[in-house]
Amino acid sequence: MTIAEALRLARQWLRAGRAAEVERLCRRVLAMKPDADAFQLLASALLMQNRRVEAADSIRALIHISPNSAEARFNLGMVLTPIDRDGAIEAYRGAVNCRPDFAEACNNLGDLLRQRGEPESAAAAIEKSLALRGDFLEAQFNLALCRLDQNRLAEAESLLRNVIARQPNLAEAHHALGNVLRTENLPAQALAAYQHALEINPDFVEARWHAALAMLTLGDFANGWPAYESRRQIRGVWRQPAFSQPTWRGEDLNGRRILLWTEQGFGDAIQFIRYAPWVTARGGHVSVLCQPELRRLFKGCETIERLFTTPEEATDFDVQCPLMSLPAIFRTTLETVPVSTPYLSVDPQLARQWTDRMSGARKIGLAWASGAGPGRSIPASELNLLRDVPGVTFYSLQKSSASPRPEVPMNDFTTDLNDFADTAALIDQLDLIITCDTAVAHLAGALGKPVWILLPHASPWRWMLDRSDSPWYRTVRLFRQPRPGDWASAVQAVVKLLDA
Repeated sequence: MTIAEALRLARQWLRAGRAAEVERLCRRVLAMKPDADAFQLLASALLMQNRRVEAADSIRALIHISPNSAEARFNLGMVLTPIDRDGAIEAYRGAVNCRPDFAEACNNLGDLLRQRGEPESAAAAIEKSLALRGDFLEAQFNLALCRLDQNRLAEAESLLRNVIARQPNLAEAHHALGNVLRTENLPAQALAAYQHALEINPDFVEARWHAALAMLTLGDFANGWPAYESRRQIRGVWRQPAFSQPTWRGEDLNGRRILLWTEQGFGDAIQFIRYAPWVTARGGHVSVLCQPELRRLFKGCETIERLFTTPEEATDFDVQCPLMSLPAIFRTTLETVPVSTPYLSVDPQLARQWTDRMSGARKIGLAWASGAGPGRSIPASELNLLRDVPGVTFYSLQKSSASPRPEVPMNDFTTDLNDFADTAALIDQLDLIITCDTAVAHLAGALGKPVWILLPHASPWRWMLDRSDSPWYRTVRLFRQPRPGDWASAVQAVVKLLDA
């Protein structure tokens, strides 16, 4: 059998799905001579067998003998995308270098650059793709995602509506439109877009998850909490320790031991630990697995019998439940939120350590940077207005931040804050806390201290829509950006109230 006959047979077998036989035939050909078609057929056969790394090696061998093949470099990018994003980016770049008018390679390159957190470079690559093929629908969709990352929301919305007009059954486009609308602080419209995506694809868990966030923002807790459980199916959102014990679903515990565990950030844990007494009331002996920084703080919860900071420590329990599933289990509505505060307490010994160190008629704690992202942090320069407020002594509650500090005179004892129990003791000595949306806000609210929270125009679901108060904390007052990015107006409202 000649090489040409062998390759012709390999193509027939590949169409028939006979991957192992194609592999054997191609390897026989390659033992005789390096052949570009044989390497490509071998890569296809290896992919059929889910041997992606070996397939990539076969395409690299093809590129070695055909270095100017844009198609080979493009195929290498396709193979590497799920397993080596950086390698795929370089492969697509190579394809574009070999063939500058390769619209598909430009688009794929841009999409991966966006995923790597480089929206400007990503947009440039995708714009080049659209310059080559103006009707390239996938490139329009990817450019819309870039515009969302760049906070160019009007452009993102326009692009997505155009994609939907041309392909109305593309669930991903409806989902992306929902994300844009939610960022524009239009949760009702966002919810409609998510529901449209779910009508097209009922198994679209990201759309269900984001629909839950929109429902909770709108106060529809009856539907929002059950939908919120969809987070369990989303990689990157759901991280559960490897427990063998079953998940508690709300049945009477009848003296069984239950482990509640924190699944997200510090603020979430502080917000939802309020449900621990309710679990005890169901007949459970409650233990909690939490971050080390929260252990001493949660020790003050009377109904918590044991505290752990690693899954390996957490032993000897019958059932387990993540803290953020408790609102669904207890069927929480706006009217039944457990709002009694304080539900966390301050260690008296820690509080005494601060008594002699505090001075000032009006002692105000200040936190301005959120670990959840720059959109929730207040630029330090915007807070400089506070320095003109008379009769106030400021205390920093910003434990760590790479962002600049406001030019506001303040006492700073944060080097003495080792965990949230220390922070709680300091907050207990203050008259008011002014903060961005960060764990300090939840801690002050849980302690029953007056707290003013400055929020972005589209705030997280827990602060709901167009409210200046919160159903979760009686002592919270909310100051919202009237327009995206307008921190100045929110800070001015705070200064005006302080002056009054």
